Amino acid sequence: MGTLEIIILGIIQGITEFLPISSSGHLVIAQNILGIKSPGNTLEVLFHFGTLMSVLYVFFEDIKQIFLKMNEKNSQIFIFYIIIATLPAIFAGLLLKDYFFKIFDNVTSRACFMLNWISFNFFKKIQK
Repeated sequence: MGTLEIIILGIIQGITEFLPISSSGHLVIAQNILGIKSPGNTLEVLFHFGTLMSVLYVFFEDIKQIFLKMNEKNSQIFIFYIIIATLPAIFAGLLLKDYFFKIFDNVTSRACFMLNWISFNFFKKIQK
């Protein structure tokens, strides 16, 4: 995989990450369409790490204020809620890791997930 392919995938990640669509799904489909072979999920993880770094950069002051005010009850409750909300993802990741690797590397399953999401949003809009 060359630098140009990585740049293209990075642009796709950057455009799709903050939209209500699957950035991971778009990366897998783009890799398939462009014939890019990426061993495992390492590249995807690096793209998501880059996204995390950009979010931390943008919200650095807000995050800093939360930690500076850790003695306040509101901040403690907020951090507790974040930890509680994260636990299901941790357990699901640990228990279903092999299953997730299989389905997330499969272009067909990604396309099905994306079509289901589109259908869900479409029908949700019509009901309004």
